[in-house]
Amino acid sequence: MRSVALLAAAFGGTLAVLLLGFFALRAVTGGSLDPTAAPSADLLATPTEFATERPTARPTRTPRPAPSASGGSTSPGPSGTPGPTAGPTGTPRPTLPPGTVITITVKGRDYVSAEIPPNGTVKKQGDSAILHTDRSMSLFLGVTWDIPPGSIPFGAKIARIDSRVCGSGSGDFWETYGPDGSEPFEYAVEEPSPDGCWYFTNAPGPDTAILSQTRTEATLRIDKIVYTITLR
Repeated sequence: MRSVALLAAAFGGTLAVLLLGFFALRAVTGGSLDPTAAPSADLLATPTEFATERPTARPTRTPRPAPSASGGSTSPGPSGTPGPTAGPTGTPRPTLPPGTVITITVKGRDYVSAEIPPNGTVKKQGDSAILHTDRSMSLFLGVTWDIPPGSIPFGAKIARIDSRVCGSGSGDFWETYGPDGSEPFEYAVEEPSPDGCWYFTNAPGPDTAILSQTRTEATLRIDKIVYTITLR
């Protein structure tokens, strides 16, 4: 019996403590502690920011243009119709038709090079060049003429060169050569035509050089050289 009494006393003490705790909690919350009541909205857990946030949008990717059939860039080029191709100086060069004839005159004094031995001289007299050697040595004196640079349009092709060398010669030995392939190729100790010129025809080009020489006691005067060049 004593055991039952002690158990009842212990149960009663525990119940009293629970009741005191219940009333204390009610006083703090100021409301009912009805276990069937729905939880307060303030006590509901809201989703976190990370749970509700949408994934960060990726930047829109601009599609790259597909390469052209030629493999080059698809960027638009300059508008407008292309003009003539410019030459090295930037100036458009006209295309000359086949058969175009160009006449070029070179003065005798305007030679491009001279090989003068100790017994020779080359003098400029007016528009002419005077070549002279004496018998003290048997060496050739040679003078070369050519067309001025740029006389033939850039890219043009030569079909034929006719030339005449105008002047006179006297003495032991003197001669004149036309452009390579000319007919004839040279005149040696031969008087010019009645008009005072030696004629060279049908050279194929591209060589346009003219050479005159004297040796031992001789004098050769070159007044001018006239080129007639036919393009192809």
